[in-house]
Amino acid sequence: ADPLMSLVDTGCVGQLSSVQLAALGPNTAIFNFVFQVFAFLGVATTNLIATNSPAAPGLSPEERRRRRTLSGQLLSQALTLAVIFGVGCCAIMRLFPRALLGIMGASPEMLPHALVYLQIRALASPAVMVMCVAQGACLGQQDAWTPLKIFLTAGLFNLVGDVYLILGLEWGIAGAAWATMAAQYVAAAFFLVLLWRRGRTEKGLPLGFQTMSMSKLQPFVAMSGALVSRTALQMTGYAILTYHATKLGLIASAAHQVTLQMFWFFSYFPEPLSITAQSLIARDARHPARMKRVARLLLTMGSSIGLVLAGVIWGAYTFLPRFFTSDELVASAIRALSPQAFLSIILLCSVMVLDGISIGANDYSHLPRTSLVATGGCWIVLDWSYKLGFGLNMVWWGMVLFFGLRFVQHAFHVATHWHTHPLGDMRDLVHEGGDAQGLTARTV
Repeated sequence: ADPLMSLVDTGCVGQLSSVQLAALGPNTAIFNFVFQVFAFLGVATTNLIATNSPAAPGLSPEERRRRRTLSGQLLSQALTLAVIFGVGCCAIMRLFPRALLGIMGASPEMLPHALVYLQIRALASPAVMVMCVAQGACLGQQDAWTPLKIFLTAGLFNLVGDVYLILGLEWGIAGAAWATMAAQYVAAAFFLVLLWRRGRTEKGLPLGFQTMSMSKLQPFVAMSGALVSRTALQMTGYAILTYHATKLGLIASAAHQVTLQMFWFFSYFPEPLSITAQSLIARDARHPARMKRVARLLLTMGSSIGLVLAGVIWGAYTFLPRFFTSDELVASAIRALSPQAFLSIILLCSVMVLDGISIGANDYSHLPRTSLVATGGCWIVLDWSYKLGFGLNMVWWGMVLFFGLRFVQHAFHVATHWHTHPLGDMRDLVHEGGDAQGLTARTV
């Protein structure tokens, strides 16, 4: 929901002012960084609920009841953590807005508008993190339709709010922040009501208040280290791109904001495949042959979606810029970035599926290193290009490098773990019911 809402904000604000449009850039980088770093809560919830699914075949009634109770406790703990982390992030962004925007390179001309947006939208932090956990709970139960319906409803609510507040009342960037914050609380409320109602039936997971202790947090702590560092490094890469684009001036910053929001919007289309990989690979870890077939199917689907999205994104960057800005200079700069976005989305789709397969197989210790190398390589190239006077085009070639380095490292990891990786050799598997060779489900 967040990238869809940010894209709508970008389109509406861009019709009023290029300065306010540029001010969205550093804000988007901050919110994407914060919310994606804490997305480990949703990833962990998906993985833990899928691993302990009460709907798994062959379970006794007693084991099914035990798993349902355990999964309900895990979900309740995750929701509590989401609220705690959300309030904490909100406090930090409200207390230190100037420092955060300064780190992202916001110019004095952008700063007044950027401050307004940051301080209002920061209030939605608890809602965003609750949405992340609730989505993870649904996907851990192989339910993708519920999050989709809720996010579409929230997106429509945000669209109506943006049109009315930004274009109707002419509140500008403040109207965008208020509309997005309200829509995110609406989505969080829908999720909580739905989970509570389902939890009162046998098909749902029972919710209840959970006191926090280290023993209860252990399942999340076990996954959080690698996932948080991996995501933090990935989002640092995006922040580096935005920082260098912002240093190039208002036109480049405004063009980068539109281009990145459109790219982020399309990048969420392969996310269901990544989350499906986390859920199904974790579920089938005791059946290596089935797990490997699922992994290869998902990677093939991811590559195919990447090619389709590449064509769509090229057309969007070529023909749709004027939907997001009334400034022809900004629109021309967006069109010039089509080749880089074309290549980046192809690489991203495969990388997202590969990430999901690694997480589902509990084989994710290499992910922080993968992100570190990609982010470091991107930083070196962008720093060098800025000193040599290259413009926004080179910033987006840094995006291609960022995803290319991640893809190459994934391929190297598969090759060096060929006999145990879900994408590895299937000839050593005599039958589907055989013992897992090196890949077993972790029972919480």
